[in-house]
Amino acid sequence: MSININEFNSLIQRLKQDTSNHKLWIDLGFMYNNQEKTKQSLECFNIAKDLSPLDPECMYALGYFNYYQGKYNDAKSNYLLSIKLAYGDPFQKNIPLIMYYIGLCELALGNKKDWLLMNEYRPKQALKDFYKVCDESTTKYIHNLKEINSINEIQKDTKLLVLSEQGFGDQIMYARYLRELKKYSKFITFQTHSATFNLFKNCEDLKNISVKNKILKKEVSTFDYKIFLLSLPSLLNDFKKKWPKPLNLSSKEFYCYLNGSQKKSLKNFLQNHVNSNKLNVGICWKGRREFTENNRRSVKLGDLKKLFTKDINFFSLQKDTSESEKKIISKFENFFNLENYINNFTDMAIITELMDVIITICSAPAHLAGSINKKTFLLLDKNHSPQWNEFETNKLYYNFTILKQKSCYSWKAPINNLRDLIKEESRIKLLKKPIISYRSHQRRLA
Repeated sequence: MSININEFNSLIQRLKQDTSNHKLWIDLGFMYNNQEKTKQSLECFNIAKDLSPLDPECMYALGYFNYYQGKYNDAKSNYLLSIKLAYGDPFQKNIPLIMYYIGLCELALGNKKDWLLMNEYRPKQALKDFYKVCDESTTKYIHNLKEINSINEIQKDTKLLVLSEQGFGDQIMYARYLRELKKYSKFITFQTHSATFNLFKNCEDLKNISVKNKILKKEVSTFDYKIFLLSLPSLLNDFKKKWPKPLNLSSKEFYCYLNGSQKKSLKNFLQNHVNSNKLNVGICWKGRREFTENNRRSVKLGDLKKLFTKDINFFSLQKDTSESEKKIISKFENFFNLENYINNFTDMAIITELMDVIITICSAPAHLAGSINKKTFLLLDKNHSPQWNEFETNKLYYNFTILKQKSCYSWKAPINNLRDLIKEESRIKLLKKPIISYRSHQRRLA
């Protein structure tokens, strides 16, 4: 993450004028933390704690720091003390969010039941994309619609509205619980983002579930309850370690969609560049910039250059390629930027289907590849999202190889391992000489 020099200099000047202001030290600690300067970050947080040992924000900052250093018990203790100190303090408004972070600590420690209970403290909000297509009265009605809290409230004729939330990866990962929910009610409407609408609409596992992007006011009034997507595991009392089988998002309908007039350019590109005589690799090296910890999970494209040998084709699955990244891609005749062809997750699913292998960080393309059962090499930072922990890995998706950092912010070891794995995949494909091309996939899925 690039530093804002003006903000940094301004903060330093303010600290010179007021060195006893613990909140400024906290701000500087977070700024250093975002710059991967863990030593300076911890020093700032400790100075803040020494200046104001009873301030809940100081304890919260130390909890945050310890969590991303993999010290989950210490982080949990910091968070609990922060909550204790927060009562009667303006920081009290942050208690629900801290409870959510305690839940992440529990998941990292292997306590799935405690995590699911704490997960209900997360900020719940339907996707902005959804409210864009709702009028004011519809939005208000949805806000006021009662949220279901117990599976015992559901009858076969209970009408449920399930609202998408969080990131695209979360939506793909948790949508598997809709299949479980079908066992309890025959009338389920799943509201989803426009970018994932066709993906879920054409999913055979969601047959008999009404998948919609836009919901009219007259429809909203017919629902008995609403529930947010990530609340389904808790509602279903799924406190076991095992995740339900992921949705199968591979679909014959993709090719009907691809044969439409608006997708001729994507179809032509895939026909001309997906090569049956080479290994075809889809790659995603960074996530959305809006995500707070995106700098931790993302890899610099320049660090991956050693992978881009001429005997393998690479296809970028990114949507926000920077100018510097485009320059790197342009240096390799076997590296193709698909940014202009990917308008939604159906486009990405088609491309993923045609790849031999996917390389990705912890982002939506990882969950999509897992739901298509595509062989995937997953690059994880040292203190990654706990859902990927070893005791969960094969429960989430079945065709993944995890390559994890040995130390924070260092991708050297996983990239070196990845290079060897990709070479081996290329060698195996050349020995087998399978026909994996656009036309063969079309015949197979027709």
